[in-house]
Amino acid sequence: MAGEFQRVSERTRDRIGTIPLPLSTLAMYMPNSRRRFLQLSGLCLAGVAGCSETDSTTNGERTASMTDTADGAGETTTSTEAVASPDAAWRTTELTDVVADETFTIADQQGPVLLHSFAVWCPKCARQHDHLKTLQEQVTDDVTLVSLNVDPNEDAAAVREYAADSGYDWRFVVSPAGVTESLVDDFGTSITSPPAVPIVIACPDGTASLLSQRGPKSTAYITDSLDC
Repeated sequence: MAGEFQRVSERTRDRIGTIPLPLSTLAMYMPNSRRRFLQLSGLCLAGVAGCSETDSTTNGERTASMTDTADGAGETTTSTEAVASPDAAWRTTELTDVVADETFTIADQQGPVLLHSFAVWCPKCARQHDHLKTLQEQVTDDVTLVSLNVDPNEDAAAVREYAADSGYDWRFVVSPAGVTESLVDDFGTSITSPPAVPIVIACPDGTASLLSQRGPKSTAYITDSLDC
């Protein structure tokens, strides 16, 4: 069985070439059964340690350490070294807000953008969304909230239903493959692990940072991190 999932079909190789890709990205091009296997395998590996994780960007220029704490417990405001990538695909690609049925880009926003990677099935993500709802009430229009679904098996209808049922009305987006790959390039593979509750703060000057704490982050922690 393991050997079967390790092999990539000729058709898949034709689509993605021979360039090594992270597991989360490779999963996007696989048939559903294999893709789900790869996805769950990656998430399980990300959650084995439970309390800590070390992640590196693909270019090896920086290393991020993420620490898992209970919501609001022992939090300190830390983030990875800022990445300057104003022309990165995740900033410039046109995204579709499935709640409002509107298109936008991260780069076009006037103030800070909070980008949260999630999946509908992820309970930690739901806890984070509750914190974001409180944040939304506090910061009004000063910060753009974007929840980015990174599970290739979930579509716009599933994300729209999740947001509506939960009472969330900020921007919800199904991540295009190129956007996910671009985020991995800048922040490492942890950005595609919903249980890690990754949050990126993107500033108007073209810099961005991945918050270092793993797991749900309190409203106060996020507010203190909005230092654009």
